[in-house]
Amino acid sequence: NNLLMISIAATLGGAVMGDHCSPISDTTIMASSGAQCYHLNHVATQLPYAVTVAVVAFVNYIITAFIQVPFICLPIAIVSMVLVMLVIGKVNHSMNAPPLLERGVFCAAHDFFYKNLAIILSDIDKVC
Repeated sequence: NNLLMISIAATLGGAVMGDHCSPISDTTIMASSGAQCYHLNHVATQLPYAVTVAVVAFVNYIITAFIQVPFICLPIAIVSMVLVMLVIGKVNHSMNAPPLLERGVFCAAHDFFYKNLAIILSDIDKVC
């Protein structure tokens, strides 16, 4: 019974990852269209995040297949994801890497947010 739940979870997780990273996915196309950015730039900015989570999930599914106790596996998965995030943050900080927008890679969410924020602030100035 536990192995069936693990298999279903892994299958659904893989499907979500594939949907998130696929350049021909309807949700990816709608997200890049809604943010009014070039579609492949949106896909390229999402890949590092999705692949990182997929690798951590893959390792945790292997661990879960051996342990098969949800109350032990879930905390292990949470701790491993937090550790990976902390390591990536330290490596990124030690490299003094500039933000994505300064490197010429346009993240759809950031571009959309800042463009609309400027519009909202200009509208507030007109009212006040």
